[in-house]
Amino acid sequence: MNVTQLISAISSAKCLRKNLSSQINPNICIPNSPNDSFEMSLSAKRNLQAKKILSRTRKFDIDSYNFLSKAERTVLMATSLHVQDAAKQSVKMGLAVKKHLDERFGDGNYVFVSIGTSPAGIGRVLEFMGVETKYIPISGLSFCSQNDYYKKFVPLFPKYIDFLDNQGISKEKIEASGKTYLFFDYTRSGRSLKLFQKIMREYFGIDCKNIKYKSFDYECYSASAKKIDPEKYAVDYIDFYVNKEHIAEFAGVDHLPLWELDKIERCKTFESENSKRFNFLIIDMLKRKKLLKYNPKNKNTL
Repeated sequence: MNVTQLISAISSAKCLRKNLSSQINPNICIPNSPNDSFEMSLSAKRNLQAKKILSRTRKFDIDSYNFLSKAERTVLMATSLHVQDAAKQSVKMGLAVKKHLDERFGDGNYVFVSIGTSPAGIGRVLEFMGVETKYIPISGLSFCSQNDYYKKFVPLFPKYIDFLDNQGISKEKIEASGKTYLFFDYTRSGRSLKLFQKIMREYFGIDCKNIKYKSFDYECYSASAKKIDPEKYAVDYIDFYVNKEHIAEFAGVDHLPLWELDKIERCKTFESENSKRFNFLIIDMLKRKKLLKYNPKNKNTL
């Protein structure tokens, strides 16, 4: 074959490939090389395997982790970088928060309650370290605090009170616990936490001496300030994951505005693939650090 024939053959091959590409499913990519084909098929295969593994359960917890084979854990480790970073930063912040709370209230003497999604990422870290943890899906409080707008939704409260009782949050259960219940909320203005406290006392009938309402961001700042090298990571965590609400993607807690409290049942079945991946990574990191601890009181938590 001379040079002219060789060029002609190459040109024909390119045309054939182009024609084939136009006739097949546009979502199927023809690789440029055998290595591309191998890499893409392996990535797609792992992703499908991960989805199948995660579909076994609504919420990924310590029991879910212990059920995995070594091969399945390897598959789940190959997750996207933004999920890995969220888990890594949450563990770093969570360890500092737990140490801070242990020093103030005593290890095992408090219950961490996340109001809405903002504190829920740190809540997962504490939950998997054995801290009794609860998640309360509720949002829109700051908006509803204006001109007593929240009063329009009082008729929706009874069903929500039943949900709280099922989660172990009632006047009788809190007083009998012997623990301090710490209700955390992100306090950009403080209006939402004030309204939540008012609703708890005046409408839910939950007004106990062993309840404390805490600013989540302030406690994170206090916790990081005690570190030798704080690196302003609390500021970065609050700004990116809380203020910009990125943690909502991983928290595994449904977004429930005050005006939809009668739809609380949907929160019991809410699930998110990224929250499962997030939980897996947190559990794996804590296990490697020998900090993983199962608490049976978290069995029915959201």
